[in-house]
Amino acid sequence: MRGKSSLIALLLIAAFAVMPSGISAVEGDRARIDEDHYGQGDNVGYRPTMPERQYPEHANRPMETVEQPYLTPDTLRVTLQAGESVSEHKTLYLPEDAAPAQGDIVFSFDLTGSMGNAIAEVKVNAAALMESVRVLIPDTYFGVISHQDYPMFYDYCGYAEAYGDPADGDLPYMLNRSLTGDLTDVHGVINGLTLGDGADGPECYSRVLHEATVDDAIGWRAGSTKMVILWGDNVPHDCQYRLCIGGSGSTGGDPGRDWIMGNADDLRILDVVTGMALNDIMLLAMYNGLSSTNLSLWNCFARKTGGEAFEVNPDGTVPGGEDLPSYIASIISAQFTEIDEVTLEVCDPGFEHWLIDVDPPAYYNVVLDEPHYLEYDITLRVPEGTPPGLYCFDICALGDGAIYATQHVCIRVLPGGCIDLEIGCEYNAEPMVPVDLPIYIGDTDGWDITSFAVEICWCSNDFMIPNACGQGEVMAASGWNDYSCERTGDNCITVSSAGDVPLTGSGPLFYIQFTPGQTPAPCECCDVTFGTIEIRTGQDLLPVCPVECEVCMASCSIEGYVYNWYCEENGDVTRTHPIEGADVFLTWCETPMGARVTDASGYYLFDCLPLVYECPYCVEADHPPIPGNIRAYDASLVLQKTVGKLDLEDCPFETDGGPVYPQQIAAEVSCNGLIQSYDASLILQYVVEKIDAWGCPYYWTFLRSEEECSWVCDKQVDFVGVLLGDVSGPLPPPPGDPTDVPVWLGVPSHYEDYVEIPIRMKDGTDICAAEFEIEFDSDAFTVDDVYVLGPTSAFMPAYNVPDPGRLLIGIAGDTCVDGSGRVVMIVFKKKFLSMPVAEPRATLKEALFNEGVPSAVIVDKDWPAEVHRFMSLGPVSPNPSASGTVISFEVPSVTPVKIGIYDVTGQLVRTVYDAQASAGTHRVEWDARDSSGNRVARGVYFVRMEAGDFRASEKLVLLK
Repeated sequence: MRGKSSLIALLLIAAFAVMPSGISAVEGDRARIDEDHYGQGDNVGYRPTMPERQYPEHANRPMETVEQPYLTPDTLRVTLQAGESVSEHKTLYLPEDAAPAQGDIVFSFDLTGSMGNAIAEVKVNAAALMESVRVLIPDTYFGVISHQDYPMFYDYCGYAEAYGDPADGDLPYMLNRSLTGDLTDVHGVINGLTLGDGADGPECYSRVLHEATVDDAIGWRAGSTKMVILWGDNVPHDCQYRLCIGGSGSTGGDPGRDWIMGNADDLRILDVVTGMALNDIMLLAMYNGLSSTNLSLWNCFARKTGGEAFEVNPDGTVPGGEDLPSYIASIISAQFTEIDEVTLEVCDPGFEHWLIDVDPPAYYNVVLDEPHYLEYDITLRVPEGTPPGLYCFDICALGDGAIYATQHVCIRVLPGGCIDLEIGCEYNAEPMVPVDLPIYIGDTDGWDITSFAVEICWCSNDFMIPNACGQGEVMAASGWNDYSCERTGDNCITVSSAGDVPLTGSGPLFYIQFTPGQTPAPCECCDVTFGTIEIRTGQDLLPVCPVECEVCMASCSIEGYVYNWYCEENGDVTRTHPIEGADVFLTWCETPMGARVTDASGYYLFDCLPLVYECPYCVEADHPPIPGNIRAYDASLVLQKTVGKLDLEDCPFETDGGPVYPQQIAAEVSCNGLIQSYDASLILQYVVEKIDAWGCPYYWTFLRSEEECSWVCDKQVDFVGVLLGDVSGPLPPPPGDPTDVPVWLGVPSHYEDYVEIPIRMKDGTDICAAEFEIEFDSDAFTVDDVYVLGPTSAFMPAYNVPDPGRLLIGIAGDTCVDGSGRVVMIVFKKKFLSMPVAEPRATLKEALFNEGVPSAVIVDKDWPAEVHRFMSLGPVSPNPSASGTVISFEVPSVTPVKIGIYDVTGQLVRTVYDAQASAGTHRVEWDARDSSGNRVARGVYFVRMEAGDFRASEKLVLLK
């Protein structure tokens, strides 16, 4: 099956309504004309409860036992608070020939007169056909839609004919039966189909497939593998109906739901099958005509959805004499030989954001020729603000958008928040001097607290001797005058109280007085902790968030600041920026003692330190954040240094360890002691957000600390490091006039599966480096490559896509250049080969040359009609095949082409074409034999085409 994006799979998990039985087919056709869109529905709002999913039982389920995929563990029940997370390891088991858990198949019948024999054959085999599919996917629903054509005359896009016959009541679309598990009902509906007339040869297939995608009354089930099996014998109405295979020709347009030709409601067959693909609906076309070209055309349409087209005799029988049910079953079975993408996702709308991490995000190209055990680690988090209650939903194992297995998750969410209760700390206690420890309570308003009993415990009576307990301000303000203070253990006291009115306000709830003993040493500490806590409203126990503390003997502290610095033109050193978030480490006699992180002012504090005299404390900083104006221009300066064009050893500053060269330290980011082009590469990677830090701890050791309790390490300078990576900090702007340089996106060049878009500039001077930010359609394209050319062809490039649809590019050179033309080429890979050539509409959002001198001016340019260079492989027909196939390919000019057949292990089976091909379409046959002339075994094979830089492959199934 073709892989579908996980975003599309999530959008499809929605509830579908069923059309009321009282609406006729004509009324249903006209009543839904305002719903003409492929993806629909706003984001699903918050739901307090999701009931457990009930999967229906089927009376006609076949007796065969098929090994089913499963997800272990298959349930998860946990209790959390809003904002809390739970992680779990999961295993998905996929047996050999695994099929999705449920399938939805809609039969689409062309009921014009020429289809009589084919419809009769299906009627005879309908029951056996559905039963054979049920063997593959036991939980399969079936539905029926049909059509003749629009009963009107149209004259549009060079084609004038009557489409259908109004006298016979022809209709372009009828929903005969929505999806159901009742096979008897579906069989009866199929047997009741009657032929209409129709007029011209082409039919309204675009309308029928469009309705199969957007008609909610069909009842597609979330997570099912979805298929439309279409029986037809002609081509659709379309102004360019052969465009899919590179031809031309008009059979008139399809007027759409409003039956009016020439407005926005009109349908195009390529747009329709693209819509089917976006909604994970596969088309299997059963072609009953005599034209091999039309069969190739239907194969092209079907393959846009991940499906295929298959030949059926005009009398409705299957070529080769195989019975129709087995033939259809083999076709469907062939779709499950490989899964392009296997993911874990939340099935139920409204809960998608509860699953915050899946590792790995997906498994790719899973060939189901043997059992697979796929391991995942997931993390679920209850969103902040979630009301209390029980929330249940399913996590689904999706293979190309279809559910293979599920885990049922139920999370009970406790009331949000809690009552803050905190023991006050004392860090400067002295022996035999009483200490009052307050127990603080947070905001009590709204909690209706009517009583409490709080137990406080401490380390030992040798360290702290309890004296008494007293009433706090919160109790007094609320009128709670009675309280008790009772020893509940050797080192514990319980304070309790109750009142006629709830507590209000916040602050000290009560106090406990201790006297520290004579034995504690300076800076020795005693933990003061909570024992039992009971805070109630009536008889209900309320949640509490306790914060404990300690009492420490008075000692000393060391504090200081961490700053950035760099040289001014006169050689002075200036504090330019305090470093917030720098890691500061304390050691004593080379023994690590603790760490702090600086605040917004660069301040750090190590307090409650023991008095020492034998050896010093040492305070050092390590890995502070990277500040400064770091641009691609800094990478250019590094490159100029490596080739001897620039001396970075500018403005040295003398320290006890010798001179420090700020620029040189800033440039050396790889931490090997040398300034090399690799440092420029790291700076470019930082610019495009591929990395966010460098690890050079030994460049961050210059730090000054105050000396209060003992002497500190021999640090004479009150700063740390430089603006690491901001090599241009001390330098004036590069030479050159501050002129504006126009820059814009050039004309795209389109190929079969990729698009190239250049970035162009005009009259650039002294260009040493550049940065660009591009927005593009990430739903339709991925970034395949970025390279430099033209005036900047010798520059070093770097690029990254840090967010969907956002491309960052940085380039730098060791020589500044002048000139005009293309400077960067962006290669976008198409996700859908049917994308119109006018896409993508990428946008240049930001541009920067050097560090703003010269300045870049983004110019809006209208793209002219693009040149479409077309090269393709396909169609491959018939496919599946019992005896061989015909391979089609197309090249725009004389090109060397090589086409080979490969097995699933990637081994070459046979080369079927290796020559210079003239411009145009070519066909080559493969007789299902290897290079030695031996007949190959049944199974999956791949046709691979190589033509210059073009590569393409197609899957081929040999049935026997």
